[in-house]
Amino acid sequence: TTTTTTTAANTTMDVTLSEFTQELVETLRVSVKRASFCAFDLEFTGLSVPGQRISYLDTIEERYMKMRAAVTDFVPVQFGLSTFRLESDGSYLVHTYNFYTLPQENYNITVNI
Repeated sequence: TTTTTTTAANTTMDVTLSEFTQELVETLRVSVKRASFCAFDLEFTGLSVPGQRISYLDTIEERYMKMRAAVTDFVPVQFGLSTFRLESDGSYLVHTYNFYTLPQENYNITVNI
C-alpha cells in the first residue's frame, strides 16, 4: 500500500516494488526535470566499522573514508529522493519519494550477542 503524506502542497510518498509503475516513473521524471535542485539519501542496515570511530576532529576526507568503509559492509534498505522547486513567492514545492529496496517479507534479522 502506498503511503502518501501531503502538507501545504508538499508530498511524501513511500514506494514499494509493487507500486513502482510506469506512471510513477513518469511522475519522477517530470518532478526531477522541473526541480530547482534534488537531494538523495540512502538508509543502510548499519553504519559502523569495528575499530573506526567518527570524530568531530576528522577532516572531511577522513570522515568520508570511514563512512565509505562502513557502507560497504551493509545493505541499503531505503533510497530517498526529494525534488525542490522554487516558487514565485520564494517558497519551495517539495516532493519526496522513499523507495524500500529490501523487501520486508524476505528480510530476517539475526542478532549475535
